[in-house]
Amino acid sequence: MTDSKIQVMKKGFGYLILLSIIFFSCSPESVFNKKLNGEWELQSINGQSLGDSITQTLIFSKDKRSDGTVSESASKNNVAYTNTGVYYIFKSQTLTMAFSDNPNVDTRVFSIIESSKSELTLTQEGKGNAKFVYKKK
Repeated sequence: MTDSKIQVMKKGFGYLILLSIIFFSCSPESVFNKKLNGEWELQSINGQSLGDSITQTLIFSKDKRSDGTVSESASKNNVAYTNTGVYYIFKSQTLTMAFSDNPNVDTRVFSIIESSKSELTLTQEGKGNAKFVYKKK
């Protein structure tokens, strides 16, 4: 082999390694976690507007590729409460939040139905597959 062919092969191999690093560093969980990062306000449950009696805001702060911390501020019938905890994203299909402010750990598991930079739609099996729609603030 000539030196020029070896140089071409080295460059090609270098580009292949660089593309592999870029491809594998952008996991679907990491991309979703970047979109999730921030403050989200609950807009509707099962297509029904909330009115003034229910409010909920979730604030996600990403830590790693597929997890981070979450805080919840909510009120129902003028009774306000807050929770803090952690969240995990699994295969960009499941969002699990574990709140530890209560005497017991409150774990909620959601299926991710749709997500964009400004809207998030989740369903929760434990609530009869209730559909929750959030808008980013």
